[in-house]
This record gives sequence, C-alpha cells and structure tokens, in this order.
Amino acid sequence: MSNVFLAERESDGSEVALKILNARPSDDKQLLQRFIQEAALIADFDHPNVVKIFDKGFTDDYAYIAMEYFTGGSLKDVIEGGLTPRQALSLLAQAAAALAEIHRLGIVHRDVKPANMMLRADGTMALADFGIAKRTEGSMDRTMHGEFFGTPYYISPEQANGKAATERSDIYSLGIIFYEMLMNRRPYVGESIVELISQHVGAPVPRLPQNLEDYQVLIDGMMAKDPADRLQNADAVLAVIDRVWTQAALRASAAQGRD
Repeated sequence: MSNVFLAERESDGSEVALKILNARPSDDKQLLQRFIQEAALIADFDHPNVVKIFDKGFTDDYAYIAMEYFTGGSLKDVIEGGLTPRQALSLLAQAAAALAEIHRLGIVHRDVKPANMMLRADGTMALADFGIAKRTEGSMDRTMHGEFFGTPYYISPEQANGKAATERSDIYSLGIIFYEMLMNRRPYVGESIVELISQHVGAPVPRLPQNLEDYQVLIDGMMAKDPADRLQNADAVLAVIDRVWTQAALRASAAQGRD
C-alpha cells in the first residue's frame, strides 16, 4: 500500500517516519481512500500509547503522512529477544490502554499484531499502522460482509469466518500476542492459512504451564472463541491486569517475608 522512509523535519531537525502512498492518487481510488482514512483516523488520537501524526498532505503525484519515528523497533523484535512475565504484563497494559483509546473513539484496528506495536527509546509502546482500521459508525465504514482483513496468526474467529470485526476482535488478537510474549511462540501454527484459521475457529484456548498459571485468566478472557465470552472491552482487560499484577506483588512480598 505504501513505502515508509526515515526523514528529517527541516523546522527542528527531528526524525520522522514519512509514509508515502505507493501509487499516484489518481491511479487507484480505493487505495487512496484507505490512505486518506488512515490519515483521518490517526489525526484524532492524542494518547501516549498511540502513534503521533505530525502532518499529512496530497499532491498530484503523492499522498503522504508524516508520523512519529520509533527508535526501539517493534514488539516483534522485543518478543524474539525474550520477555519476563512482568515485562509482558507491562507491555500488555500499554497495548490495552491504546485499544481503550481507539475504541472510545469508535475505531476498530482489525490488524493488531506485534509488528504494529512500536517501541520508543524510553521503553513505552504505541499502536501504529491503521491502514485497515475502520470506524464502527459513519460513512467511512465500507467493509462488506465476508471481506477478509487481518493477519492470519492474530485474526479473531469471527474475522476468520468473514464476520464484521468489533473491538472484541482486537481484544482476541491482543490475547494471542500476550500468549506469544509469555511463551515466545504463537499458540496456533499451521502448514497453510486454512489450517491456521481453522485453529482460531475451533481449537481450544491454549493452557499456560504451571509457572505462568496466574496469567491464564487473561488468556481465557481475551481468547474466548465466542466474542460474547471474552472480556468485553479494553478497560475490562486493564482491570484484570491490575488484579493479576496485585496478586503477583502480594505473593512476591509473602515469599520475601518467609525468607
């Protein structure tokens, strides 16, 4: 859809990511519409866990968005290096806070995955890449029934079945990511996309090993196959994270006292 370049802003010399549409605006109206939609969606955000946009514009030859550049790479890179459960829970909280913000504005991301979660130098994380996001209401919602969006490793069962994505679809994807952060592997794999998608639809919710059992409540709450059985919104996810974090802290404190 686009090319992304590292650029320097002349006014202050700061580095930005410059996303340029991979076609002349006049060549592909649908592609341009999606690009305009992404620019419009990002412009609404003012949250520390959502990518910042600095400028956007269109000419006869180009359409572009200038946005925040992340020196820390993506969550995908971080997962490959390994995470402690505490680090995973902290990153999950930041991702859930980002979803809470975009869902509050009536936006479903539809492609929540580690490669779209970017890290700053200070370790804070921001959700990025709203190229296939949509508003849950309004004229920009043009998704047809049966249209497939998302990345197969992180797609929700309802999206896999061609149903409309909701905020609970984003929560399912976040559950997959949390499992991957804890286990350093994805819960579902397959030799084909069809095999992979069938697991999202029909395979049991994965179980964590005993040493990670405190986090099973989050996996169960986010990865339930039926959206009605999931944690209903990102604020509910944050509430469970807070409870799990508190329980872990109390257990660690009690263990210290015994020592």
